[in-house]
Amino acid sequence: MLQATSYELRERGFTLLELILTLAIIIVLGVVGSIYLFGVRERKILENTAKEIVFSLRDAQQRSISQQDQKQWGVYFENPTSSNDFYALFYDSYPSGTVSKAYLNRTIIFTTPSTGASSSIIFSKRTGWPLASTSITIALLRSSSTNKVISINEVGNISY
Repeated sequence: MLQATSYELRERGFTLLELILTLAIIIVLGVVGSIYLFGVRERKILENTAKEIVFSLRDAQQRSISQQDQKQWGVYFENPTSSNDFYALFYDSYPSGTVSKAYLNRTIIFTTPSTGASSSIIFSKRTGWPLASTSITIALLRSSSTNKVISINEVGNISY
């Protein structure tokens, strides 16, 4: 019959230091991973918001080209100081001709137009050209260097 010595029994388990180090490594990896995933999620929201704004601009442009309801169409952008940033599809003039309004996700802000300012992009009937070439910039609230610039040139090309 084999009998284990007390030294051999101690070698089979883990020391408290080994357990603490293993737990610390798992926690660090978890925190780093969650921060990375949170950043990816925010960048995806920024990308989707840019696509939605481009869709609204193209919608207004197509409505102007087809002269829907015999109106001139545009998109209004506002960056208020006291509430969420938003944009609105309108005909003739904002706010009386507002068709739809969309608020930006709370993690996204307009940097152009600047805080407290607004901007409208109006498209000409038949041609769909904007009255002036311009750009709109959206950014992450916590990192304005992570942004998307939506540009509309003088012949109506919309890109981001």
